[in-house]
This record gives sequence, structure tokens and C-alpha cells, in this order.
Amino acid sequence: TQAAAQILGYGEPVFWDLPDRGLVYEEALIERIRHAVELSPANLVYAPSWWEIHPDHSTLSLCVAEAIRRCTRQVSLLMYEVGAPLQPNRLLDITEVNDRKQAAIRCFASQLVNQAYDQHIGALNRFRTYTLPKSVQFAEAYRFVTGADLKSGATFERLRNLLGLQLALFKQLQRTHAMLMGEVEHSLDAW
Repeated sequence: TQAAAQILGYGEPVFWDLPDRGLVYEEALIERIRHAVELSPANLVYAPSWWEIHPDHSTLSLCVAEAIRRCTRQVSLLMYEVGAPLQPNRLLDITEVNDRKQAAIRCFASQLVNQAYDQHIGALNRFRTYTLPKSVQFAEAYRFVTGADLKSGATFERLRNLLGLQLALFKQLQRTHAMLMGEVEHSLDAW
């Protein structure tokens, strides 16, 4: 993470030593995030999207959204893609910095042993150029949400609906993974 931060040119990462695949949507984490945001001069917080498949990514996103909703000053949320496409309302041309992004991804060698995440992310960034000019070779997609939107009841109702859909899709993905790993019968009866 520190090597990737150096390649990308941002400050020293802060680690909270939270358990891998163990994040829980809970008051303590929400308040810890809210406190960090309130102490920061930033008015925009980046977080993985709540459409992410990885449970830590989606949980963190929901905790960040709730923390921002509770902030006493105006702060907005910018969600980004890691391993699952989100429903974007912003696209950013990263063609000129894509090589640097790929170099930063390669710093996560322990993750790349399990999957070709660098290729997955590269493919997602290539896919995001579909509606952009031909000169754009790579793009990132974001979902921008204002703190005011998060404070409105309507936004949270839509969020609950989206999360219900996400939970159903996640359960289906778990069943598919179990089937592919031989943990259940390879037949339609198992579904």
C-alpha cells in the first residue's frame, strides 16, 4: 500500500488494522469514520461503491455513507469501482495516467497471486470508455453523492432497495461459487 501510494503521489496511508473479510456495519466503525472525516479539511470522501461484491468493500462503503450522512458540515461521497461495475454519474479519462495506475496495482503482489486483478481492473477501465470519444483509452467510473442527498429519506429508501437487490445477487454469487468449487451438486436441483 505504501509503495502504491508513492507511485500515485498521495500522502502516507493510515492503517486501522481492521480484519480482512471481517468488517461489520456497526456504530463503532461508523463513528470512527465520521470522527476522521470531521477532523479532516476534506469536503469529498472516496470509498468503494456499495455495489462491490467483496464484503469488506460494500460494508465500508455503507459505513462511510452513514458517517457522511451524520457529518455536521457539508461533505460529499465519491464511490469508485474495485471489482464490480457501479451505476456511474461521473466518468474520468485516465488514459494519460493508466500506466502509473497499473504500476500501483502491481504493488499488491499478494492479491495478484489469487486473481489477475490488474487485468480485471484494466478491462473495467477499458469498458468505461464505451460512451466516450475514441481518444479515451481508459476511464474510471464514479458515483457522486452529496451529503444532503444522503441525509434525505428518499435517498436512503433507494439505497435500501439497491442493497436488497445486492444481497440477492451476492447470495446467488455465493451459490455459484459453491457449485463451481464442488461444494454442492452440479445440477439445477441444487438451486
